Amino acid sequence: MSAAPTIPARSPASDQAARLRCLVESGGSGSAAARPVSAAMQLRATQRARVIAIASGKGGVGKTNLAVNLAIALQARGVRTTLVDLDLGLANADLLCGLNPTARLDRATPEDDGLEGVALLAPGGFRLVPGSVGLGRAGEADGPRMLSRLGELDGCSDVVILDTGAGMGPMVRAALRAADLALLVATPEPTSIADAYALLKVACQTPQGLAAPAQNLPMLIVNQCVSADEAQQVHARIAAVARRFLSRDIQLLGSIPTDAALPQAVRDRRPLLLSTPAAPSAVAISAVSQAIIARLGLPASEPAPASGQAPQGVWQRLGRLIAGRVS
Repeated sequence: MSAAPTIPARSPASDQAARLRCLVESGGSGSAAARPVSAAMQLRATQRARVIAIASGKGGVGKTNLAVNLAIALQARGVRTTLVDLDLGLANADLLCGLNPTARLDRATPEDDGLEGVALLAPGGFRLVPGSVGLGRAGEADGPRMLSRLGELDGCSDVVILDTGAGMGPMVRAALRAADLALLVATPEPTSIADAYALLKVACQTPQGLAAPAQNLPMLIVNQCVSADEAQQVHARIAAVARRFLSRDIQLLGSIPTDAALPQAVRDRRPLLLSTPAAPSAVAISAVSQAIIARLGLPASEPAPASGQAPQGVWQRLGRLIAGRVS
């Protein structure tokens, strides 16, 4: 895994209203009122949740797997994490978690407890707001309005991860503009590199066609690479084109190696960090989560010690407890 560059963290001083105004200006509207929270959450609810948007120009680059396992890694370090599956046509984060939701993002209404009302407790302890299936263009057009309600999750979350659909539709663009940290996922495939640059080009502009602030630009994660050197080469190619044609620098946050354990986890419908936490890709994702914690200045702790058990056994038992398979 490539070392994370030293970058000043963005200031958390911008309030929730500013973020929601950005979303509404992106094409949506709607209530931004936060729901009441329990007494146990009052202290941490005084600060809004930080938003991480994960995007890719091309589908099939492992973006949703990364989102799910990052959520588990952050939650394990005491960062209360909610993952919102924003793919409104082909949502599948729930499948990777072995869940069968009865309500999804498009059914979340303020009258029925909003986004928090459809959130599920996922393996690893994070909260998942399942995405919608088969909404097509109608759902995509309504995406910014759904995003404007992210404040409903502030009381129960330190971090909200937005797993966007592939491409550069209205939902993706609005999510990138709303994020405190945007992550662009690419693989060494030439098509993925080309599509990642195309999305980066869109992210470099505001809705009015102006240049976006440098601190709002996505950071790159290279997935499915055979080595750290290959990840550096992918980054160098994208960065060189961005500097030449966009006059912008894109920085590398980390890389994740190709690993046979990951497709097996998908087939088992069990997240990688719970099924095979010692796998190289799982270790790399955990390192990315630490880089994110440092980047955003999040309060975090080390995962609980294994108490003599192998780390894999601890994670597996935790997952079974959450799924209700052991007492």
